[in-house]
Amino acid sequence: MIDEQGPVRRDLLIGLLGFALGAGATFLVWRQHATAPAADNLVRQQRAPDLDVGAAQKVRDVKAKTALKPDRAAPPTAVPPSARITAPAPAPTPARATEPLPPATGVATAAVVTPATPERTSAPAVGVPSQSALPAGTAPLQISVDNLFDGTGYNGTWHQNRRAPADTQVLYRLERRNERVAVTPASALHAAAQGARSLPLAASVQESLQWQLPRLTLRFDNKSGKQVSVTALEVNVRSSYADSTALPFVPSVSGGSLEFENLGWGKVQGAELSLGFAPAQQLDTLQPAAVNATQSIKLEDFDERLRVDLRQRLPAELRATGAAVIGKLSFVTASGSQRAVAFRTLVGGRGAASRRGRPLYFHHVLLRAGQIGVTVLPLAARVAPGKALEAKLRIASDRSVRQELTLTLKGADGTVLAAQAVDLEIFIPRSEAGGIVRTPSTLRAYVQ
Repeated sequence: MIDEQGPVRRDLLIGLLGFALGAGATFLVWRQHATAPAADNLVRQQRAPDLDVGAAQKVRDVKAKTALKPDRAAPPTAVPPSARITAPAPAPTPARATEPLPPATGVATAAVVTPATPERTSAPAVGVPSQSALPAGTAPLQISVDNLFDGTGYNGTWHQNRRAPADTQVLYRLERRNERVAVTPASALHAAAQGARSLPLAASVQESLQWQLPRLTLRFDNKSGKQVSVTALEVNVRSSYADSTALPFVPSVSGGSLEFENLGWGKVQGAELSLGFAPAQQLDTLQPAAVNATQSIKLEDFDERLRVDLRQRLPAELRATGAAVIGKLSFVTASGSQRAVAFRTLVGGRGAASRRGRPLYFHHVLLRAGQIGVTVLPLAARVAPGKALEAKLRIASDRSVRQELTLTLKGADGTVLAAQAVDLEIFIPRSEAGGIVRTPSTLRAYVQ
């Protein structure tokens, strides 16, 4: 009985052992596959005292492999509000105010654009670039000089006189020098200071000079096929030097003394005066070169004015009726240059001419001597295809100055529409500098 049940039990045990081995193998396979997704849990378990070194190494290997795999489904990381960079909102388009042009014969009426108050910035300036340094496709800004004495740049009756003699006018000349434009003053006074002629006959400094601040006509033609928005004119002063040239003047009526007045900003140094005399009625016909000098006087240096008493120097036969004095003032400038100015004046017999009231002089931008930087003059104009924008820019300084400028017309998004490098020389008579207003006028643009 016992012998018959032995094989049965043996088969049963073998079956149970096979089942146990299969279940154990299945459990090991399941545990191995469950290890990779649970890498973080295993890392925490490696700190437990019952985890062996081999298991800990496995955990580190599994975590390294997991970290190298790109997580394509990871959600975006939230950025705190303090670390966000917000693009600036686009500036609103300035409102335009328009008014009709003054009626003129043969001139079409155009819209006048009135921008906001000019803004001065202190951005440092660098060397003047050539036109080739501008963005590709940028056209040079068209510039011309407007010398018309039309009353827009000053007040005062003398400056309103359009029939004033040519000898009294200070005009600005424009010359193109390769990619630059040079604007310089010219007058009989400047020519006399260079020895090219004698001083003009005028009873006073004010009567000898019909001058105004330089006015530049700027023009931009829209040759594109779309409308162009113009928002600003940028005036970049890249260099500025005070003009220290001496410009002495002698009025044509001097009473009993010669009244020298320096209209320039440099000292008259080492001055020597040569004098000749003739009857008063010959004042208008005599030329300084035709009269022999009979007296020579050493003068002291002077900045603005110097009076020389001639009552005891006149010939005896001319003291009662007055004398025409033909003279030459030789001097040295602050730079060491030798200069000689010829003049004619009436001494004795009449009193000196009275001085007129000083006019005020207006401008759109005041560029002080010796200061560099950028001035932005706002504009608000839309130029249709085939149309042109024109603005008349009047520039002032606090004294005579030589400056290198870059004038740049900019669009709504800050793009450069047109630009031009300018060498500008401004003449400000020393005696008239106080008449320049400090508050600039609004620059207007005309679309036509």
